[in-house]
Amino acid sequence: MQKFKMNGIEWFVTEVESSSSLLIDRTGLRTVAVTDPSIHTIFLADNLRGEFRQRVLVHELCHCALVSYGLINDLHNFVPPENWVFAEEWVCNLLADYGHIIFEKETLL
Repeated sequence: MQKFKMNGIEWFVTEVESSSSLLIDRTGLRTVAVTDPSIHTIFLADNLRGEFRQRVLVHELCHCALVSYGLINDLHNFVPPENWVFAEEWVCNLLADYGHIIFEKETLL
């Protein structure tokens, strides 16, 4: 188990078996990672490797940021309740999929 702080909140990252019930998300679907804000923990499937693992971890760290900085409340103010999960996933995917492009030095030229 690893730990880190984000905005003063201690979070944990732990690997679990890919068949673990901890990898069932809020919609009832099995996934490769889940962030549980109630216990400040990211659960990652133990079979994740390479770039895909990195992308998944960045996605989950975005969930942590939304909670740690109170941004989840802002997001909920912008979209109707029935779209909260979709909106949160979209924001986290945006950063996980395109964040590295945004911050590459070539884009600063």
